[in-house]
Amino acid sequence: MLDTTTFLTVVIAVIIGVFVAILIYLQQKIGVATKAVDKDTKILKLQAYERLILFANRISIPHLISRLQQEGNSSSSISSTDQQLLLVSTIKEEFEHNVTQQLYVSKTAWDTITNFKEKNILLIHQAAATLPVGATAGELNRLLISFLANDPSGDMHQFVSELLSLEVKQIL
Repeated sequence: MLDTTTFLTVVIAVIIGVFVAILIYLQQKIGVATKAVDKDTKILKLQAYERLILFANRISIPHLISRLQQEGNSSSSISSTDQQLLLVSTIKEEFEHNVTQQLYVSKTAWDTITNFKEKNILLIHQAAATLPVGATAGELNRLLISFLANDPSGDMHQFVSELLSLEVKQIL
């Protein structure tokens, strides 16, 4: 028969072995869970960048004007002031709709999006301020498009899209 010391040593060895086996099992399970969380986080980040690229496209001045005209806002029937308010409010609504995406993107990406929004609003206000009283929405639209055509650096849409695309490639 085994003496007490040998018996206790065997029992302690078995307990330690079971404990080590449980730790290894839990560590593997945590590793699998971490990979699943990383995959889910990656998907959320990619979706956020996708939404922000779409947002940048939707608030670019040419696309914004075109979309508002397609929605029935005739440039000849409303004033430039009403068009100015419509353009600015549409940009702000689009921004508010996408504000939560900042949780998933880099600070640089979010700052770029915010600056793009503010620059477009400023451009709209500046263009509207140069028009005479009684100008139409069509005149404001033409002035905005003309400015962007004459000053390609004035349209940050391409720059914003490229920055967001580069960050997406880093995630992938």
